[in-house]
Parts: sequence; structure tokens; C-alpha cells
Amino acid sequence: MNFIYHHRTLGDGAEGIHIREIVKALRHLGHRVKLVSLIGEEQLINPQKRVAESRWSWIKNFLPGFVFELIEVAYNVTGFRMILKAARQFEADVIYDRYISYNYSAILAGKKLGIPVILEVNSPYATQRRVWEKIYFPRLIQYFETKITNGADRVIVVSTALKNHLIEHGTHPDKIVVMPNGTDPDVFNPGKYNGKFRERYHIRANDTVLGFVGVLRKWHNIEMLLEAFQELQPAEHHLKLIFVGDGPVQEELEEKARSMGIEKQVIFTGRVPHQEVPEHIAMFDVAISPHVTYYSSPMKILEYMAMGKCTVAPDMTNIRDIIKPGETGILFKPKNKSDLRDKLQEVIRNAEWRKTIGKTAAREVLTKRTWEKNAREVVLLAEQLRREHTGK
Repeated sequence: MNFIYHHRTLGDGAEGIHIREIVKALRHLGHRVKLVSLIGEEQLINPQKRVAESRWSWIKNFLPGFVFELIEVAYNVTGFRMILKAARQFEADVIYDRYISYNYSAILAGKKLGIPVILEVNSPYATQRRVWEKIYFPRLIQYFETKITNGADRVIVVSTALKNHLIEHGTHPDKIVVMPNGTDPDVFNPGKYNGKFRERYHIRANDTVLGFVGVLRKWHNIEMLLEAFQELQPAEHHLKLIFVGDGPVQEELEEKARSMGIEKQVIFTGRVPHQEVPEHIAMFDVAISPHVTYYSSPMKILEYMAMGKCTVAPDMTNIRDIIKPGETGILFKPKNKSDLRDKLQEVIRNAEWRKTIGKTAAREVLTKRTWEKNAREVVLLAEQLRREHTGK
């Protein structure tokens, strides 16, 4: 099949990973994919090349907020023209659109061409943006979100919680398909790594390593993790807590660790090259996600699991989409330091149990939660929609 993949992003961070992996998987399965966006495919494949970033950051940072939102609405004209032109030249069978605020252009192009549109929703932007930034047209952004999701032929969401959110805001339930994120078994696979970085960070053979990978931001609730870790008496029980990555609150967290007297048991790696992330995870005995947004499908949790690690995460609807409690991971009561501490204590004390959980998690993810498996499901969905449109 011929896919038009449209997105209105800079192609960096988690969104860039998702786009690259789905496109790569579709092509690996033998399908043709044409990317349509404001950035070139080269920038998406090599996200270090931030050609467009400064321009778009400048627009967002220096224009009045209401003007930027109006520009987002106006993008529908540009997006529609780009998609229409590419789809005609490429003889597209289906349009695959990554949802972003105010963008109805893919739906319009699909209707014009008479081809199906699959919408991928990773975040309820109409709600998310009202929480994290000032929105000047709250009713309009919600109107667009519901119109876009109902206008698509199918809506792929990354979690059951996100499906429920969209339904509560007016999206027809029969349009929605839940498809959590995936992982790349060629990269995140326990058989490929040996934990050689333990020596780099002076971790001894008898140390039990708890680990976190990600940007160090306030909302990750890392302070709660530090407090729970302190209560585990890490020096006495040979525990290490390692944070892989940097972020705006790193210095604050380092100071907190010092004030708590656990600075010798807490390691901050700072930023590491992306290709070294799996080898860092290989050092962990227990992988931790202290907080997640309620609608997300955290890639890091899937990567922990793919690497055969016993993962400890909040007990939330979206996390239960990817973790079976007590079988492929351990869940604690969200924002509950005492329960986090107790769950960590259980897996620290029982090494064989946590290894069994890690092995089960790896089997589950490497067979059921890969990007290629997701791409196969997208193809089946596209073929079904194509038959519905053509009657063949």
C-alpha cells in the first residue's frame, strides 16, 4: 500500500522516535511511505540536524499566544495543499495523520481524494495544553479536537485511558482502536548487553541497582523516589540509585540527595548518547517510573521491559495496558511514597522473583509490543478501510 504520513512536529524527542519507527516498520513490511511535514525527512531521520527548530521556537516564543494559535488554525490551508499534492503524485491509498491541535487538513484532503484517513492520537492536546500553557481559544481547540477525531475513519490511541478521555469529550467509540507504543527488539534486547557500564560508575558486584531513564523534570516526581530510596537504608543494604539523563532539576536533585545523606548511593550520569541507553538499562536490577501522565504509553517502560528488567510503575489504567501486575511488572499506588518504598523493598529482597518478572516482561514485549507488530496492525486497518471506501 501507499501511505501518506503527515505530521506537524519538529520530529524530536519521543514523537520523533514514534514517527521514525512506524515509518521504518511500514517500509520494512514492503509498503511505500511518503512523509509530508514542515521538516524534511532527513531532519526526521537525523534529529540532531535542528534546521527548523530555531525558526519555529522563535515563532512560538516571541509571537503573542493568541496569534500563534491563529497561525495553527491557518496551517490547515498549508497542510491541505501539501497533503493533496503529495497524495496525488504518490497515488496514496491512505493518509496516516499524527494528531496535533487545530489540524483538520488531513481530514479535508482525505475527503477531497476519497481515501481513508487514520488518525494517531498520542495526547489530548485540547486538555493537555490548557493545563500546561495559556490557551486563548479553549472552546475552539476542543471543538477542533472532537471534529478531527470524528472526521477520521479510524482513531488509533496509545492507551485505554486516552480512549475513555476522547469518548467523554464526544468522539464516537466505534472509531477508536487502542494501540500502545512499541519497542525495537534489535536495539532493546537483553541478549545484546552485559552491563559493562557498572565499572564506569563504580558499582560493585554485590550492589543492587535501581534505575531511571529520562529527562529530569519536576513532574516526574523524582523527589518522592529519592525519599523512598532513603527509607530503604541504601548504604546498609548495598543499594544504588542511578538517573540516566539530565534535565532542568538535576542540580536541585543532587542537592537534595546531599541534604538527605545519600549522595554516595545516588548517581547522576548526565546526558548520555542515545545509542548507550540500552547498555545503561542493562546495569539495572530494578527499573523505576515514579510518575506518568494518565493518558500516555511510556516508551521507557516498554524499553525497561524489553531489556528484561523488573519494572516498578504507578498503578494506572494506561500502565495496565502494558504491565500485568505481579507478572510482567510491579505496580504501586500513584503518588504514594510508602507504597513505592514497600514495593521496592519486596523486589530488592527477592532477586529470583524480580528476575522471573523481568524475563516474562521481555518475552511479552518482544513478541507483542514491537513497532513492527504495530505497523502490521496499521496495515490491516488500512486495508479494511480501503475496502470499505472502494467496495472491493
